[in-house]
Amino acid sequence: MFAALVLIVTATACSNDEADREHCGVGASCSTTAVIDTTTSATSQPTDTTSTATSFSRTVSVQGLTFTIPAELRFRTDGFASTGEAVSGFYANIPLGPACSPGCGFSSFNPLPAGGVVVSLGVLSGFGAGGPDPAAPAPNISIAGRAAVFSADKPGTCGGDETINVRIPNPSGNEYIVRACLRGPDLTAAEKTIQSVLASALPSGP
Repeated sequence: MFAALVLIVTATACSNDEADREHCGVGASCSTTAVIDTTTSATSQPTDTTSTATSFSRTVSVQGLTFTIPAELRFRTDGFASTGEAVSGFYANIPLGPACSPGCGFSSFNPLPAGGVVVSLGVLSGFGAGGPDPAAPAPNISIAGRAAVFSADKPGTCGGDETINVRIPNPSGNEYIVRACLRGPDLTAAEKTIQSVLASALPSGP
């Protein structure tokens, strides 16, 4: 048995090269350097930054953090930029159609098929982002040495069997946001995939 997984990467903006590669100029606002999405291989396979499916891991940099996307999340589709949030791309273990833009998120892929996992990484920005929120839960996990807030709801609102949200503080005043949508039957395996993405986070800047 397996679980479906989708990964989303979010960032405030895209560089010119990123805009060309990710087509984020369509229905999005791309300006400054924010996200670098590359693929890496332990067996010296050629670098591939444009294909929608790969057989090896990808390294994704979102401003000051770098994440490793495992090989099982081999499918990718473009993200979007909207007021308050930008998504660089969606990563999944299932083929994905295009995401509606701006701001539709996981609803673009409903209903998530059995065994599906989708993940996004990104940045929350704009009004209210990064400021203290008295109603926000206390940090309960450490990501790249930063106190973060992890929440998991079953089923949540993503269209699967479990919705995961992780908010990570960003020195710039915004927040990194990792979102995941999981569909059973094997949620335990899907959760381990998400945990590996979170555990891979490393600082990539000051």
